[in-house]
Amino acid sequence: PSGKAVVGERVSIIQHPNGEPQKVTVHDNKVVVVDDDDLLLYVTDTMGGSSGSPVLNIDWDLVALHHAAVGDSNEGVRISSIVTRLREIFKQESAAARSDVEAELFAG
Repeated sequence: PSGKAVVGERVSIIQHPNGEPQKVTVHDNKVVVVDDDDLLLYVTDTMGGSSGSPVLNIDWDLVALHHAAVGDSNEGVRISSIVTRLREIFKQESAAARSDVEAELFAG
């Protein structure tokens, strides 16, 4: 479900910046903005090459995938947005596959 991250909540990021050994941020990390659309902004230490790292709430629920540094904050794509988009894609692909099968079955 959506809403696993709220403003002021602490988040942690498990990252392998530029393929280096694992680094985990667990202190002084807070959500500062929860965008209604797709984004989550948080203040935490990340290093270059950490895009795609999981952003986890205090209960270790996945809330976003780290995307970029934006000024003094970091930005992650909300996992609920990713799930919604994947469902749309799978639904479209499923409908297209059904259509292909039907066309093949009823051809000729």
